[in-house]
Amino acid sequence: MNGRYRMASHASRPVADFTVVMRNALQFADCAAPDVAVSDPLGEWLEVALAGNLLTICALGPPGGRGNTLYAHRTVVIAGITTFMILPAPPHGGTDPNFFSAIGTVAIFVRRGLRHLRAVGTDTQTGECRAWIFDAVETGRDPPGPQH
Repeated sequence: MNGRYRMASHASRPVADFTVVMRNALQFADCAAPDVAVSDPLGEWLEVALAGNLLTICALGPPGGRGNTLYAHRTVVIAGITTFMILPAPPHGGTDPNFFSAIGTVAIFVRRGLRHLRAVGTDTQTGECRAWIFDAVETGRDPPGPQH
């Protein structure tokens, strides 16, 4: 194949564009092993959107409120799992007052008809070594009101 690798399986096709609300179980992790949780899960709501190759993950606060936002670029699609590289700066030189600088990896896949997001990252914004793990699942509904 002239040195090019081609994935032929339909399972290797990229995920189509979407915007969904997900319930996330955030855990803090060991910086030396960011895939190893060191805290109990903390529940939070996320809005996750894919547009082309750009993934946006935004924490949702009080009704209508938006919190920290991560951006990631699509990298590899393998056996139904689409992976993304978290960007250490806003995409395309843009600005975002809610941008949260981090590095890491995101994986999105579908199980039982719902999108799942798993991510491992390390903050680069705080100057301290803080690692975290996301384990989120699409809810199919809007987040609850002020009680979340």
